[in-house]
Amino acid sequence: MDIKISVIVPVFNTEQYLNRCLESIVNQTYKNIEVILVDDGSEKVCSDLCDVWAKKDERIQVVHKQNEGLGYARNTGIQRATGEFLFFIDSDDYLDESTIECCKNCAEETAAEIVCYGFSAVNRNGKIVSVRIPEMPKRIYEGEEICKILLPEMLGDNPKTGKSANIEMSAWAAMFSAKLIRQAEWKFVSEREIISEDVYSILSLYKHVQRVCILNKAFYFYCENQNSLTHIYKEDRYQKIKQFYTASLSLIEQLEYGEEMKERLKELYLSFFIGAAKTIVRASMSYAEKIKN
Repeated sequence: MDIKISVIVPVFNTEQYLNRCLESIVNQTYKNIEVILVDDGSEKVCSDLCDVWAKKDERIQVVHKQNEGLGYARNTGIQRATGEFLFFIDSDDYLDESTIECCKNCAEETAAEIVCYGFSAVNRNGKIVSVRIPEMPKRIYEGEEICKILLPEMLGDNPKTGKSANIEMSAWAAMFSAKLIRQAEWKFVSEREIISEDVYSILSLYKHVQRVCILNKAFYFYCENQNSLTHIYKEDRYQKIKQFYTASLSLIEQLEYGEEMKERLKELYLSFFIGAAKTIVRASMSYAEKIKN
């Protein structure tokens, strides 16, 4: 069935990467798509580039708005979307050309509300440095299996083995049912309130999910960008990480996800601290300042 698929792309001063991202979307093998560019208060050169693309391809529409951050930009896209399924693509990343067709076919074949897939990490030189393909024992998860088996693997590494199932709890790592999102009255929180806003937000969405399909292919290309939020040093980073942990722990308890999820959250919490330490090492500060922070 030739259903419409919505692709939501928040944009903020990523003119250096935007053409690559949009070319990967408009050249998809599946053609019945709408692309919603949410210009989150970009400078003129990036904002104008969004308009150029909208004039070039009638499937693309642009929403220019004041800067409120990634989470709220995605929410704007959700409000505008008319497709039966939604993708959330970061504007400095790109897709394999068969992504939408494969995910759409999977959803129709399995009645899955969410279709998850893997990704390739790409460095600043455009070289693929790692490929993470989901390593789950089953293709379909439904009912209680989602909370007991799938979600823990998505949230963090196995604390007993130290191994990862290579399945991400990220907005860009899955295709989502629009009906699911609307019936759940679900939205992203702002990363200005809680870092890793997609992890926190998706935790709450999965309480409403009945069936998930896993595709064992790396469809998404996650590109290193030194200007991204994860690479920029901020003095309040550790405090934000603690806040994320406290809020996520409270949510896990509220949704009754169980003890295993709490253990996996600790693993994620630790990985965030290690990542924050790396930003300090890379930061342009004196040794004394780095020790202080």
